[in-house]
Amino acid sequence: MIGEGRGDVEWIMSGEGGKGKVVLELFLIRFLLNGVGYMTIDPKSPPEPISRLLYGLIGGLLTGIADSATLLTDENGMVPFVHIVPSGTNICESFQLSYKDHLRGMLLYRNEDEKLSRVQTLVNKDFGAELYTGFNCEGTVSINLLFLKCLPDGTKILDCEIVGGRYYVSQAVSKNY
Repeated sequence: MIGEGRGDVEWIMSGEGGKGKVVLELFLIRFLLNGVGYMTIDPKSPPEPISRLLYGLIGGLLTGIADSATLLTDENGMVPFVHIVPSGTNICESFQLSYKDHLRGMLLYRNEDEKLSRVQTLVNKDFGAELYTGFNCEGTVSINLLFLKCLPDGTKILDCEIVGGRYYVSQAVSKNY
């Protein structure tokens, strides 16, 4: 069962119905990883392609269900990156993932604007609409012009300036939400 404190991240990822969508996605990820593991890593995998595929699908399904249940019911639950039963035949066994690790991975391929909009909605709900945050970042990079040292200082190329035989590029970024 998904416990207290897990709802906000799931909502940021999927919006309404976030917990159910994330549980389904978690199961599909576990099914895919374990199924591929059963087809490629497991030494007991049959040599025939159709048998190997069925073996991987059934093994991935069973361990995907077990892994999802472990991650969702145990607060400190960890599962191998690729889970093959019996243990000892799995080269990925020592790399363990928790529920939070899976959420971090799933957050990586979510739309940034949707995530920021949902975070803003949560902040407004919890603290009121008057609180906002943001960041400003500015950076400058200089590139040594080995073959174009003849260009005079102050020359501008593409809104960048040459000073002392170096090409200076500056960029400023500002994001508020």
